[in-house]
Amino acid sequence: MNLLARIFSIILQPIFIPLYGVILLTAYDPVLYLLPLSAKSLIWLIVFLSTGVFPAIIIGIGIKYGGVSDGFISDRTERPIPFFLTFLCYLFGAFWLSRIGLNSFYIAPIIGAAVSILIILPINHFWKISAHLSGMGGLCGGMFTFAIIYGTTPIISLVALILLSGMLGWARMELKAHTIGQVCCGWINGFFSVSVGWLLLM
Repeated sequence: MNLLARIFSIILQPIFIPLYGVILLTAYDPVLYLLPLSAKSLIWLIVFLSTGVFPAIIIGIGIKYGGVSDGFISDRTERPIPFFLTFLCYLFGAFWLSRIGLNSFYIAPIIGAAVSILIILPINHFWKISAHLSGMGGLCGGMFTFAIIYGTTPIISLVALILLSGMLGWARMELKAHTIGQVCCGWINGFFSVSVGWLLLM
């Protein structure tokens, strides 16, 4: 069970979630779906670099020089600098997407995800809210908001994302990384940061 929990924690860690989200968006959105593969690939690449690769490099540097103990940044006292730099990476990704001409409507979820990181920062000083679940909550919030905006009902995707959220929450608690409260609050933070941010910035 511990191995399964680690697998879920790796596959669904925050550095991958925005990429999963943008792939879903390009699959469901009628405008993005019709873009040539080269254009979609550029969007995927920018999102993966700015929200995945760059944050991973920041964590790697932290591990190498002793500021971070592991890839999950399990010690909350080690989180402020990597999280703030990750927040800046998200903003850079949003700026980069705007420079290639992507409509701000599609950039809003990235900004919402950046806000969720910013919310975690002050809370982290006294409570280790789950960044993993914040990422999954943001993905669920994005899908939910997309359904509201377009008047669609992607039931299968929504149910799958909620189930994955539950499995990830179990994994983080199984690994003794978080309490149920930290898991739930993390998910709520991500959900509302992305959904409200998208609705306000659309």
